[in-house]
Parts: sequence; structure tokens; C-alpha cells
Amino acid sequence: MQAGLAITVYLASSIIAGSFAGAIAHRKRRHHGFWTIGSFLFPPLMLLLLVLGKGTYVPRRTPSEWEEDNDLDRF
Repeated sequence: MQAGLAITVYLASSIIAGSFAGAIAHRKRRHHGFWTIGSFLFPPLMLLLLVLGKGTYVPRRTPSEWEEDNDLDRF
């Protein structure tokens, strides 16, 4: 196989695997950014995502009005 064709096939499979992994990770409650980039760089990583179960989601507690706002990054 010529080098140009090999690079084209690898990049095409990377783009397809990355976009599918991002969609699958979102449905499985996993970090879609990590899985998209990981599957783009290493396409067989998408197979690992398919084997993993759903992630646990723990919602953050919303602060009450009377609690202090300790988030200094907003200013």
C-alpha cells in the first residue's frame, strides 16, 4: 500500500471513529471530549468504549441563596 493511501485511510477511520465515539460516550454518560480525542488518535479505543457500561452520574448540589459564593474564578 502506498504511503499516501495509508495516511488517507488512517485519517478517514480516525475521523469516523472519533465522531462515533463522541456520540456513543454521550449516550453512555462518559466524558465525550476524552473519548472523541482518544478515538481520533487511536481508533481501536472505540471498541473499549462499546464494552464499557453506563457511567454513573451524580448531579451537583445547587447552592442555596443564603450560602456564600466561594467561586473566585467568576470575577
